[in-house]
Amino acid sequence: MVFMHCIFCGHDLRPAGENVPLSRTREHIFAEWFRRISRHRIINMYTATVSGGTPQLGRRPSLNALTMKGVCKECNNGWMSALEIAIEPVMLRIFGGVEVDQLSDMEVQLVARWTAKTAITLSYATPQNTPVPQQASRSLHPDYHGPVRFGLFYSKITADRTLENGYLQIVYGREIGLIGTEEIAGTRLVICLNNHCLIVDFPPIIAGFGFDLGESCSAQLWPTKRPAGVAELRIEGPQTIDRVLLAVCRSITVQVDTTTLRS
Repeated sequence: MVFMHCIFCGHDLRPAGENVPLSRTREHIFAEWFRRISRHRIINMYTATVSGGTPQLGRRPSLNALTMKGVCKECNNGWMSALEIAIEPVMLRIFGGVEVDQLSDMEVQLVARWTAKTAITLSYATPQNTPVPQQASRSLHPDYHGPVRFGLFYSKITADRTLENGYLQIVYGREIGLIGTEEIAGTRLVICLNNHCLIVDFPPIIAGFGFDLGESCSAQLWPTKRPAGVAELRIEGPQTIDRVLLAVCRSITVQVDTTTLRS
């Protein structure tokens, strides 16, 4: 994919050789701190559909090789770098066994923003090549002051081994569409790192959309907090990373208030 604009600020990208604030950069999707402590050196990248079927493995790159060139130097070296510095001690605590309900509201917001940033950049590297809508990616930029455009959910895998890192993207709601754009509708991305599942949902619109966690082992952390509906999610058959990702993803169902949509 050739990037003409920064995916976060929207400015035209200049050639890397010009070395100016809007020059394109090669962004490592996972920063050095995570590549250092990850229990696996690769990530399995899958896509699937809401209706059913087995997740399709499209890529299995090493964390060191996973980069993208759609971010300007100003974003990469500015707020994105600051976010990585701020999130490192928080994620190290989570990976070390601290429960997420022990985090402060500010720390939860950091986790939400870091997960969304990581999921967005991963969505540009998926085999399905269906990045999240620009209105969602640009909502992470510090200059954005509109409504929150994503939700964060979390669950932890309890197992006697650490599953490989995994990433799954599911697109939904194409029948709704976005007025005035050809972008996809909604997209949900699940990232499993060191047996911790971080789920980001970018709904097609804000008003009228909600989530049913009645059959989900994932709790919603942001922008509101809601407990998981079940203590554990039983997965039939081998507990491979693709099956876990799909089960975690599908257990969170979308609720649509049609009266709100009509109004």
